[in-house]
Amino acid sequence: MRAFIQANYTPYEGDAAFLAGPTDRTLAVWQAVAALFPEERRKGVLDVDTATPSTITSHAPGYIAELAAAYDRMLGWLAATYVSALNVIHYMHDKYAYERIEMALHDHPVHRTMACGIGGLSVAADSLSAVRHARVHVVRGATGIAVDHQVHGDYPAYGNDDDRADGIAVDLVRSFMAKVRRHSTYRTAEHTQSVLDLAGGGVVTGGEPLLQSAFTAEVLHRCKELGLHTALDTSGALGPRADDALLADTDLVLLDIKSFDAAVYRRLTGGHLAPTLDFATRLNRLGVPARIRYVLVPGRTDEPAAIDSLAGFLTKLDNIDRVDVLPFHKLGAPKYGTLGTPFPLRDNPVPDGALVDRVRDQFRAHGLRAL
Repeated sequence: MRAFIQANYTPYEGDAAFLAGPTDRTLAVWQAVAALFPEERRKGVLDVDTATPSTITSHAPGYIAELAAAYDRMLGWLAATYVSALNVIHYMHDKYAYERIEMALHDHPVHRTMACGIGGLSVAADSLSAVRHARVHVVRGATGIAVDHQVHGDYPAYGNDDDRADGIAVDLVRSFMAKVRRHSTYRTAEHTQSVLDLAGGGVVTGGEPLLQSAFTAEVLHRCKELGLHTALDTSGALGPRADDALLADTDLVLLDIKSFDAAVYRRLTGGHLAPTLDFATRLNRLGVPARIRYVLVPGRTDEPAAIDSLAGFLTKLDNIDRVDVLPFHKLGAPKYGTLGTPFPLRDNPVPDGALVDRVRDQFRAHGLRAL
């Protein structure tokens, strides 16, 4: 077609005199908008129009097919870009950090896989569900750039056992992975699929986040403004730094209790047990859900009497979601060597399955949910 046009068109040799110029109204609008560009670049969005619908995502249900086609084209581009990036990553890994020893342990021929993750599935499914079942208006700034959106009406959300929304997610996964598998992988690895969906949440963790309580409070508050689930991972030792406003923005506290024996706690942490227990009691009073994290270290935190005492304390609290028994491991030991610091638990054994089961059963015997 292009060749036909090139061979048969007659070039226009004249000027633009035949074109009508802009109207006075158009010039006035443009001058007003042009004057705002420098200010908007300096200050950010100046104003938004929340009343006037714009673009295809502002119309009544029925335009979903057009939007779906555009979204499908975007997913095709994304799949190609994603596999290309993964190929580069794996090639550079083999070039500069080839794991010869690990590969020597594999039987020949080696079956290689390439992990292809899908993130934000719930966000995409909810967005398309809103478009299909409600009305979505795009909010634009003074310069016409989309800065937000508004949803008018109810729509089924992903993850609530509603096939109208869950079906969208299923179709998205199938469609995207089909596109991914069209692209060749480095060393003919098999495309594998994982859905990395956290359903929208934020965890403030450590070290100890309450060392910077003002920053932690701001992060939690901003997350709540965005409608995200929030969690705070803390030892509770600095509980007084968490004011009621901070805790009001916290949906779940992951509370680390190293031991219920005050002497052992002091020896392990250098701190005192009482502030942590006071914080746990305060969380219960405020109705903030808590999940207890108990690190099981043989010879240090496996004393049956101390575990039973901790379980007894927790049964008096109404806000305990569950107890996570975390077996001690030595995965971080090499970091100590890199820093030239002796690893204090180098000779400490890791717990076997029987010990882990025994400790979990102790918590369960008190009516607590333990994992």
